[in-house]
Amino acid sequence: MWARYSMPLAPYPPLLSATPPACYWKYSQLLRRPAVENMRKALYAQYSVGQAVYYGVTIVGYWAYGSTVCEYVPKELSGPRWVKVLVNSAVFVQSIISQHMFVAPIHEALDTKFLNLKESMHSRQNIKRLFSLRALFFSANTLVTAAFPFMGDFVNLLGSFTRVPLTFVFPSLIFLKVTLQTSAELRST
Repeated sequence: MWARYSMPLAPYPPLLSATPPACYWKYSQLLRRPAVENMRKALYAQYSVGQAVYYGVTIVGYWAYGSTVCEYVPKELSGPRWVKVLVNSAVFVQSIISQHMFVAPIHEALDTKFLNLKESMHSRQNIKRLFSLRALFFSANTLVTAAFPFMGDFVNLLGSFTRVPLTFVFPSLIFLKVTLQTSAELRST
């Protein structure tokens, strides 16, 4: 059914990851046995081309802007306001799409672990669990994202708690282990 999308969308790689028919087409390809050799070739090509583009953009950007550029590059744009709005909207949409793509395996693992697989996926109990899992996951994800600016404080707080065991207990355990092994070896001879 989705084979008709494979040819017309082929010249437009950004659309392949953004359009639902293309996503269905990609997932339907996973239903048959994969050709491992072709998958390896595709992965090698994807990562080599992807890294070349990624590092190329990084190097050219550093060459063009230097180290004084803001960490959020669209903030540095000048020009009409509608261009800034368009670029920020594209960044937002891309981040939402990429988040859902990268989180799909985590959702699959959570579904397999916590949903009742003997019932239908759309049973009332599974829908409640599914909604709860998604809400819990995105709440935790949002909490970690919001806490990133304060991670230094968390590290300092946890570091103060781990100072005592790492400074006093751990060296004492090592000393006892070495001393007891040495004394046991001396007694056995």
